[in-house]
Amino acid sequence: MYAQFNEEFGKITRYGTAGLSVDKVIYAERVADGKKQLQLITAANPLQVGDRVVVRLTIRLDRDMDFVQIKDRLAACMEPLNPVSGYRWSAGGGCYVEVKDASTQMFFSSMSKGVHVWENTYVVSRPGTYEAGIATVQGAYTPEYSAHSASTTLEVAN
Repeated sequence: MYAQFNEEFGKITRYGTAGLSVDKVIYAERVADGKKQLQLITAANPLQVGDRVVVRLTIRLDRDMDFVQIKDRLAACMEPLNPVSGYRWSAGGGCYVEVKDASTQMFFSSMSKGVHVWENTYVVSRPGTYEAGIATVQGAYTPEYSAHSASTTLEVAN
């Protein structure tokens, strides 16, 4: 026997177990004064079709962890800039990235204690109102260590 609970993404708030948390912030990558800048998406600064979007995940760990999984659920208006799955490197190390239609999953063999930042880039493909979804992080063999971000609503203008 098991219990299952469902909730709308827009009502989900941030959650983390002791020593593990994940934050998801979505930026629009725009050119201002001749330089690329990341601009926080607000009601005064909405997304446009064709915008590049950078999703920044910030993971905080109070201990070293092995076999860490991160799942970043996407808004239905986002298409990955790099749709090919494979091993990718960042400043904090490397992981296997699996790109799917509704999410991007990352599999780390280990993550050290501290703060880790991972970014994925997408393109906005259509106008409308969308739920951006949540990001979850957990130990593959220790699911009791888990956390998820809050969800946000995205407005995309024509």
